[in-house]
Amino acid sequence: MCSAPCCKKLSSALESESRWKQYVEDIIQKVNTSRTYEDTRSDLRDAIINSVLSFSRHKPVVAFSGGIDSTLISFILKKYNLNPVCIAVGFVEAEDIKWARRVAETLDLDYHE
Repeated sequence: MCSAPCCKKLSSALESESRWKQYVEDIIQKVNTSRTYEDTRSDLRDAIINSVLSFSRHKPVVAFSGGIDSTLISFILKKYNLNPVCIAVGFVEAEDIKWARRVAETLDLDYHE
């Protein structure tokens, strides 16, 4: 295999995509075989946490909107002491930026605009 930086990045991205597909397949399998709501909830929680942590080899950076997805990812990373850098892009007085600031402050995140 080529050792050029671009080839290494491509190889890493393909490995990540493959791992993500495997996580999704595992979740589907567990949901289809879980006996109770609690089992399903626990399996889904574990899959989400494991997925977030598996993609965090270096200092994580999150495109942060303050919405459900970016907040959940940032919360998990912070909980596991990976302290993400959260970056929001938008107009200074836009509602989504205001919301992102509030959420970042509440969770004590390393937040930048």
